[in-house]
Amino acid sequence: MGKEAQLSLWIPRDFNEQCSQYIHDYLCEEATHIVYYIDSINSFPIHDLQRITKDTAIFDRIQMITCLDMVELQSIVLRIVKSGGEMEGKIIIHGIDTMMTNSTIQMSNNKDQIYKILNHILLQLRFYPIGSRIISEYTPAVGTAKRRRGNDKKWNDTRLDNNVMEYINKYYCDEEVI
Repeated sequence: MGKEAQLSLWIPRDFNEQCSQYIHDYLCEEATHIVYYIDSINSFPIHDLQRITKDTAIFDRIQMITCLDMVELQSIVLRIVKSGGEMEGKIIIHGIDTMMTNSTIQMSNNKDQIYKILNHILLQLRFYPIGSRIISEYTPAVGTAKRRRGNDKKWNDTRLDNNVMEYINKYYCDEEVI
């Protein structure tokens, strides 16, 4: 069996089902495992996880953390990485594209700083000893998917913030899981 990827870009077809199954399987492997679920869009699949497992002790080993921007994410990731020796854990980040968008709005005059923060976070995750997953609901670029918005005659790209996800995938990820 090969070594598990340190940083994965995960593109689930059925987010709730696949994410809850992944968390369940990981937590059932070992009683010391913990999951840090960092989310910007309040989407933890609790009902699906409850359906999969009857072991309520699993829920004690999931830390759900709400994070709205990149500065906050950097602080959370650094705290987790520094306490890394306490328990084996996975870091799952859902909605990093939303965090980037929020940061872009907040720091519109300093976009370079946002990418420096992103790079710092990704390097921390890349070398986190257990592994991390960044969950995304983006479609990897194959062509240019376009659509019309309302009555506007301009065509708009449907891949909102794909450039961030493609950047993460190209420069930091060991694997892309679809």
